[in-house]
Amino acid sequence: MNFLAHIFLAQYSQAAMLGGILGDFVPVRHSFDFPDEMNLEIKIHRLIDSYTDRHPAVLAAKSVFPADSRRYAGILLDIYFDFLLSAHWNKFSPQPRASLITSFYQGITQYQNILPPRLRDISDHMVAHDWLGGYAHWDGVSWAVQRTARRLSRNGDALIAGLPVLREAHDYLDQQFLLFFPQLQQYTEISRAEIRQHRPGLI
Repeated sequence: MNFLAHIFLAQYSQAAMLGGILGDFVPVRHSFDFPDEMNLEIKIHRLIDSYTDRHPAVLAAKSVFPADSRRYAGILLDIYFDFLLSAHWNKFSPQPRASLITSFYQGITQYQNILPPRLRDISDHMVAHDWLGGYAHWDGVSWAVQRTARRLSRNGDALIAGLPVLREAHDYLDQQFLLFFPQLQQYTEISRAEIRQHRPGLI
């Protein structure tokens, strides 16, 4: 999952929401040295990604991509699912999307001094250009894909070439997302409760 979904799934505090995206910026073998809620959500982040990768609805969504570009389907769907989450926000949350995003931006500014360098380097741009709010619009999806393509060591053009597939398959991808996301929410809540109960050292 991409930034907005991870933040949404960890929305119980600003520290937790930041922890929700730290999993993309902290090496797997890195010893956690963050506030307790962030440490917990780094673990949850990785469980979410693993669950997402094997979910039948996500695998079905990946099948819309041509075989020769399917290796990039996961990246494209991560970003597009933030677009779909934005579109269906009121189905999943009583809190306004803009309010949650504002709270996250306040938190990432507050915790600047402990951010990993790569996240610290992009955080000002994320806030100034409202990356999270941008996922509500196709232009924001396109820009996020192009931004990600620039970070790839090679074949960034192959990632960008997947954008038309997202548009053409929108209705089908929307259906798969609506099957998948409520189950992801439930899985996340259960996993968090189990960690809190059985591995208190993480929190």
